[in-house]
Amino acid sequence: MSRKAVWNTGRAEYPSGARRLNYVTSMGELTKSFGLAMMGNVHMMEAAVQQSLDHWILTDQFDIVFLVLKLLKVCHAKREDLVLDVFDRVFERTGCFDLLFDDVVFGTSEFPSKERLEEIEWYLSAVSERTFTFQNEVVPLIDLPNVGWTLAAHAASKGRIAVLLLFLRYGANPDKAAALLSASPPSEVLRLILRAMPYPTSNILKIEPTLVLVPR
Repeated sequence: MSRKAVWNTGRAEYPSGARRLNYVTSMGELTKSFGLAMMGNVHMMEAAVQQSLDHWILTDQFDIVFLVLKLLKVCHAKREDLVLDVFDRVFERTGCFDLLFDDVVFGTSEFPSKERLEEIEWYLSAVSERTFTFQNEVVPLIDLPNVGWTLAAHAASKGRIAVLLLFLRYGANPDKAAALLSASPPSEVLRLILRAMPYPTSNILKIEPTLVLVPR
């Protein structure tokens, strides 16, 4: 099943590259724009975010999106609206948020750096209450599925403890997080999911049926 959402924001594409000179395309240029914004030119920050997102759409270079989020955090910008703009555009374009969490959920490293975890927690704190319409159902951002399963479920199945903890802390459905677990999952994964549940649910009971006897 395709995971891609229908994307139609009314933004024109420019195959000739006519607008590329206006795009913010490097860390240096982004830093300058954010610096001016912090000095009082608030429109520079908004322009940097929007132009960078347009640059991603035109060139498919997603690194620029990470740079924007990093600078919003580094500058301590109280601009949750801009973080939400980033997430909205990513969803419009891809139908999910895999690109924003690919390295920590699907990457080769089981232990993300402290800096990366802090970045993730920072933008989850800004967007965790956002909901999206997916297949005619209103779904919290944190529980949007990727090929049928949530990011928390993928993190749990791969034993990404620190990432799973963040997802659960910011509202991931623990039953959905357990959907990909097989027999004898890592004890810490099971503990985190059970701690987030008011009582053992169907996905957990498939793995540990005796838990039905344990009041929670």
